[in-house]
Amino acid sequence: MKYVTSIERLGRQEALQEVILAQIEEKFGPPDAPIRSRVEKASPEQILLWAKKILTASSQDEIFAT
Repeated sequence: MKYVTSIERLGRQEALQEVILAQIEEKFGPPDAPIRSRVEKASPEQILLWAKKILTASSQDEIFAT
């Protein structure tokens, strides 16, 4: 198993944040500040879940519904 440093983990998280925000913008237009904040605070696992939900979501709210 490969050791992952905290710097690598942070880089991965930032990349996932960029991707989900770009997906949201492409599908629904620019995300508002509360959505950006929520994405910035989310774990990588949560962002991956949202990335799957965006495929079938008809609104930004659907992505973040639990």
